[in-house]
Amino acid sequence: MSETPLIAFPEVPPVDSDNSLTPITTDTEYKITDVDNTTVKIDINGTEITFKSLSGSRGLMQEFQATQVKYPGGKIISMTYTPISQNGAVAGYRVTGISDNLGNKLTINRLNMNGSDTSTLGKQLQGAISSVETNANNLNKQTATYTYEIQNVTLQGSSKPYAKLVKAVSTGNGTEDYLYTDYVHKGLFNNSSNSVYGVTLPLLSTLKKGGETILNWQTTSDQIKTYKNLDYDYASLIYKESVSGGTLTLNGPAEKAKSFTETFVINHSGENILYDSSSTFSCLKQNGLPLKKIVFAKKIRRLTSFTDKNGYLTNLAYDVNNRLITRTQAASTSIE
Repeated sequence: MSETPLIAFPEVPPVDSDNSLTPITTDTEYKITDVDNTTVKIDINGTEITFKSLSGSRGLMQEFQATQVKYPGGKIISMTYTPISQNGAVAGYRVTGISDNLGNKLTINRLNMNGSDTSTLGKQLQGAISSVETNANNLNKQTATYTYEIQNVTLQGSSKPYAKLVKAVSTGNGTEDYLYTDYVHKGLFNNSSNSVYGVTLPLLSTLKKGGETILNWQTTSDQIKTYKNLDYDYASLIYKESVSGGTLTLNGPAEKAKSFTETFVINHSGENILYDSSSTFSCLKQNGLPLKKIVFAKKIRRLTSFTDKNGYLTNLAYDVNNRLITRTQAASTSIE
């Protein structure tokens, strides 16, 4: 599967590029315009993403890579790609450069893109990111290098190599180590006849920075628990999934004997995600008051309102670039 953004469209007769082309969708949030036979533009709430067929052609099912993103405020991000070769033929494309119209640039270096390393490990890691570097300021260049390990995963009767990122060394964050635990995914088939459920997959379980543990994760079929060190304090974050949403439980960073817990019930309601708390204690506060209810808008991925334990509602409003412009309390008293 390609690592880069892509979209597939069926073959259509060639057309001339024209800025006056009518979008082929009428949705108010998403607009898709077929510019020409190798270019498609998607507008999402004013953000325009350009997809191109880098092969220069268009088949019945064709991969289109995202090559440019234009934001309403004028910022433009461009992506460049390099073909990945297998057995002398182009097998796809990987993003190797990201830049904007403000002079910022990232160079992404990848392993064995031309397929010259025919060893088992070379083939398994082909296309993986080996390092990333900034090019905007040569006096303060930022770099990051990555190390991988291979773990074989048996899926539908065949063993497939899975590349695990185990170490990152960067000028900004120093050395980070990533540890994994084996997790049995019971929604996947182990054998070729699709009769045996259960595939063992590596899941990230520990993040270390400079040798010190920063975070741990424990995962079950419907729950993720995040913590640093339960032997030191009882602080943790637990998300438990359900059909309608789930629960988010926060345990405060106190001694176990004095620990307090708050649970938010998560529900999806139309275009919003609601977090409701009935706990006596509160881990989350706003303006010094513990929170009872939090509302996030799915469309803009922003907090749009919160209610404290005293029942006071505060609404947040944003501009077209999703920047906070007002924060208004329930009594129509603007405080920002």
